[in-house]
Amino acid sequence: MNKLFFPDCFRLISLGFAMTAGLMLSGCATVQSTSQISQTQTQNWALQGKIGMKTPEQTGSASLYWQQQGDFYHIRLFGPLGIGAVELNGKSDQVTYRDNQGKVYQADSAEVLLKKNTGWQIPVNNLRYWIRALPAPHMPSEKSYDAQHQLVSLQQQGWKIDYLRYQHRIPSLIQLIRPEINLRIVINQFQYFN
Repeated sequence: MNKLFFPDCFRLISLGFAMTAGLMLSGCATVQSTSQISQTQTQNWALQGKIGMKTPEQTGSASLYWQQQGDFYHIRLFGPLGIGAVELNGKSDQVTYRDNQGKVYQADSAEVLLKKNTGWQIPVNNLRYWIRALPAPHMPSEKSYDAQHQLVSLQQQGWKIDYLRYQHRIPSLIQLIRPEINLRIVINQFQYFN
């Protein structure tokens, strides 16, 4: 009986260690893939939130929906903006703007279309990176990190971007400051997708 007992116990203990090691390794893989996705692997994401802008001339806010698929984006601003709902569709060098009357305008810059039609100055081309706490590529930047290695401050292209709050390692409150412009973005929902 002792001869049978020892091998059975050893097998159970070995099985327990194998299962624990497997769970630990799968847990490590999940954390690693989440970290990689949130930083560099995917360019496909969507968010819902709010954006506010304050300048010496105007103050306003709007609800924000942004879907990014690679280089292409669909941005919708709606609410008490004073202009109803507007949409931007395009990529960095080809943009379509649709106002609340259905009129369509095209240009090679989202920033120019927004400024001309709404008075809002939103750095769309760089914001697709800044929203995810990444500096825009191929441009100089200054970065500051906290103890958890999360970006807390970024300076790039004349903007100072402060990451005031994170939720699940994704920024949920961002402030962008430039002389005479203060933008504040609250991200309520953020999701990566394929």
